[in-house]
Amino acid sequence: PTGMTMTPLFLFHFSASAMAATIYVDVGESVQTAMNSASPGDTIILAGGTYEEDLSTEVDGTEADPITVTAEEDAPATITARGEVLQIDHAHWVFENILFDGQFGESDTIDIKDGAHDTVLRNVTVSRSGRDCIDMGAPSNVRILNSEIHSCLWFDEDDDERKDAHGITGGAVQDLSIIDTVIHTVSGDALQFDPGRDTRGWNSIVIQGCELYAEPLTEDINGFRAGQTPGDNAIETKVHPDAERARLLIEDTTIRGFKDGLDVDNQAALFIKEGVDATVRRTIIRDSEIGIRAKGPTSSRPKGAHLRVENSVLYDLEEGIRFEDNVESLEVMFTTFGVNIATPLVEDGPTDEAPAFTNNLFT
Repeated sequence: PTGMTMTPLFLFHFSASAMAATIYVDVGESVQTAMNSASPGDTIILAGGTYEEDLSTEVDGTEADPITVTAEEDAPATITARGEVLQIDHAHWVFENILFDGQFGESDTIDIKDGAHDTVLRNVTVSRSGRDCIDMGAPSNVRILNSEIHSCLWFDEDDDERKDAHGITGGAVQDLSIIDTVIHTVSGDALQFDPGRDTRGWNSIVIQGCELYAEPLTEDINGFRAGQTPGDNAIETKVHPDAERARLLIEDTTIRGFKDGLDVDNQAALFIKEGVDATVRRTIIRDSEIGIRAKGPTSSRPKGAHLRVENSVLYDLEEGIRFEDNVESLEVMFTTFGVNIATPLVEDGPTDEAPAFTNNLFT
């Protein structure tokens, strides 16, 4: 009506966390500045392009409201530095749809520290590391999903030799999951836990739906020559002798190409040793020197591996399964030993407890 004052009506959209913000970063602006200002529930969106900086977290997210750093949809973003590109010190961070490029520097490309619980790396690429591509201390509930990790290569030109640069490694991790991820072109192991043998011990690692492979290089790269195959094993386990037994599950995974490595004896797709209970299920292992190498207790490592293999396929191998040092528990069932395995089973040393082979097919 005439003379009545109308009050404007504003509509507000609230997310699950009422204070959550979306922070946009353009090329030329600082991703680190955005991360410094982030609070739980915030999302940092990077415009497509390259960001030349090394990053570190400065605050925790929460279980309900993690902090997310992601690329703009359909616009690839690369974060690059010579050496370490990202250090995660805090809990509840998600990084997705980003390429992390270490430029073959002499540091791990991504370093996940003890306090970085519930970290998620989703749809990321981690590459060109002169050391490990991903190294972690003892965080819990880290998840690496739908990612690619490659070109982790370390050649010591002074000693003229290959050095270990792993795809993923770490210490006393708790409840680590690596799912639907490809790891290749490394000069160490695709995955190795725990090379330092932390007294706390790692407890559980799940590797599911992954592809791990080695193959001859197609070009000279970071000290290695075209035609060389720089890798060691696909997976190697190490556990402190005083720690509780660790659990490893490998399922629905393909592993190939672990042979002809530089200065590597008895190269294996899987090298399962020390105090680990490992299960390999619905997995294909092929085109390698040794398919599975299981090692029992030794004087220096009094806990040997316990290994169960089921519903898997092995072929194109010099040795199918090699068991050493009086393995205490080895079960193989419903598994196919396919074509071109020179020696399906190799016993190295005495075996007090006979391995259990049940319902397997040898072609």
